[in-house]
Amino acid sequence: MSDPKNKWNQPEAPPPPMFFGKKERDLVKQVNDELSERVIGQPIAYYAVDLADTHFNPTYGEAIDKVTLPAVRVFAYVIVDSEQTNERFGYEYINNLTVNFSEKRISADQNLFVRPGDFIQYGELFYEIVRTYNDTRYYFGQVEHKFQVSAAPMFFGKKERDLVKQINDELAERVIGQPIAYYPISLEESSFNDTYGESIEKVSLPPVRVYAYVIVENEQTNERFGYEYQTKIRVNFHRKRLVDDQNLYVRVGDFVQYGEFFYEIVKLFDDTRYYFGQVEHKFQIAAECVRARQGAFRVMPSVDRPTARLDETSPASEPAPRPAPYPPLAASYITVNPDSKLPNERTLTAGTGISLVDTGANGTLTINATAAGDGANAVGPTGSLQFQAGAGTFNGTSALTFLTSSDRLGIGTDAPTHALTVVGGVSASAASFFADDVTIIGTLIGGSPVKISGGVEVVNEHGHAMGSFAPNGHGEMTISGTCMKTGDLSASLYVSASLYYGDGRYLTNITASATQVAEGPVGALQFRIDSPVSGDITGSSQVLYDYTNNHLRINTGLIHARTALSTSHTASASEYILAVTSVPTSIQFDATDFSEGQVLVVKDESGNASGASPVTLSPSGSQTIDGESAVHIESPYGSVLIYSNGANWFIY
Repeated sequence: MSDPKNKWNQPEAPPPPMFFGKKERDLVKQVNDELSERVIGQPIAYYAVDLADTHFNPTYGEAIDKVTLPAVRVFAYVIVDSEQTNERFGYEYINNLTVNFSEKRISADQNLFVRPGDFIQYGELFYEIVRTYNDTRYYFGQVEHKFQVSAAPMFFGKKERDLVKQINDELAERVIGQPIAYYPISLEESSFNDTYGESIEKVSLPPVRVYAYVIVENEQTNERFGYEYQTKIRVNFHRKRLVDDQNLYVRVGDFVQYGEFFYEIVKLFDDTRYYFGQVEHKFQIAAECVRARQGAFRVMPSVDRPTARLDETSPASEPAPRPAPYPPLAASYITVNPDSKLPNERTLTAGTGISLVDTGANGTLTINATAAGDGANAVGPTGSLQFQAGAGTFNGTSALTFLTSSDRLGIGTDAPTHALTVVGGVSASAASFFADDVTIIGTLIGGSPVKISGGVEVVNEHGHAMGSFAPNGHGEMTISGTCMKTGDLSASLYVSASLYYGDGRYLTNITASATQVAEGPVGALQFRIDSPVSGDITGSSQVLYDYTNNHLRINTGLIHARTALSTSHTASASEYILAVTSVPTSIQFDATDFSEGQVLVVKDESGNASGASPVTLSPSGSQTIDGESAVHIESPYGSVLIYSNGANWFIY
């Protein structure tokens, strides 16, 4: 018989978990708070979007102008995710954050709720929350008690991406973009090193014109021997425009032409712009480019290269680029209507009195003068040259005529008598050349020589011929009339002639180099030869002066001055060898009569010099020879070479 007190009754609901109540949750919260704020947490600034003040698109509900509440300082555990993808031509980097918040800390204590669309500041950069994970951590595994929330994408579809693309296309091609030429490297035509895989010869497909935003960066480095400048550019491409419309993929190793210079792409940044902050939807590719050397690549001729269209998620290294049907970037164009896609465009515009009649594509363009004096009717007498009279109108005068019947040009007259007839003064600031007869009634003023291959007639103010000049067939000009001169002949510039006659007594500043008569090699000393004319000079390689090293080279025999002595003699500065033919004898030397460094040679040619019959060298006054008052040659055929320092003598 069972005891009713011992019967087990099933409870209506399961009991709560043991040892897990408010006290335990508070303990976990306290520990998390201390860990995040004192040990491993990072301080960030949280910017909550104010829904009341933010404007939203009425159709899609997306924010047009986001307004945030004041920043709230929050401690969280931040994980930086850097993704690196190894492409064939380089590396691609993507940076994003995973921020782990303590839910009870921010909601209970700071009245803050994490939402997609809000912003955080981590370090110096701002990040937008695009996805939240609200189930990452629980109190002791209890799903009803969450204590961590991690900051899924907001609503974002094809319509939004197409809208952004349309706006970017218009901005790039009509507002702020710059046209560049993109040269994609052909992997099939280029040759590569078998060991390192580096290109030996790069071959590019025909260029594709692309609109992009270009930033020029100039770097200056201070080297030991000066400054070095390096020009780089950063080109920001619209990704969807290139991939979807032009089937072009930006790669490291390709080239771009910006202005007159070529640049090679050396680095790509594929994380610079996202659609509405969504890292999975990129719309910009930034390329860092450096100046390329001349001949770094060659361009293939234009060919059709059909390729398969790929969507935006396809790897950038798969497709082979193809040329787009754009006009050449470096060409110049004249258009009737403006076209922003032509970089060197000139618009044809009708001026005053002119009308343009355009019949359209493949038709004709007619330019008409609409009024008399604007080109419809010539002005002035027969033969008058037409000129612009102001406001786009034409005019003519009898003072400037050309006769087609005789091929004569008249200035100041409508009846020219020669190929050129000028009635009045003529002034020229540069060289003037006439290939036929010239008639000038007036003053001829030339800033440079007047060169005339035909006849020249000089006429005075009364119209009377005073003389004429004509070529004589030898390149000279002779005067067939009389030349009267009543005063000096002067010129403000040069007077040139093949020959000059006269003694030249009043000529100044004339040098040998100016007359161009120096002969022989460089450094050759010039000397008179009287051939082919008297007083002519020449030079020889046998006597050269090296003006750079200041030395004289003589490649021939030398003849020195010799003075024969049989009696006492006083040496002079014009002497060099003193030949004694009879002894005894005495020779006097005065150093003050000689130049510093001048040399004299004394030689006993008689062969009879001895102690009893010496040749005595006596300096003047208190002068000495090597400190002695006199020096004696006492051996047959003896000799002494002495030099002066201007005050005394020394045996050399």
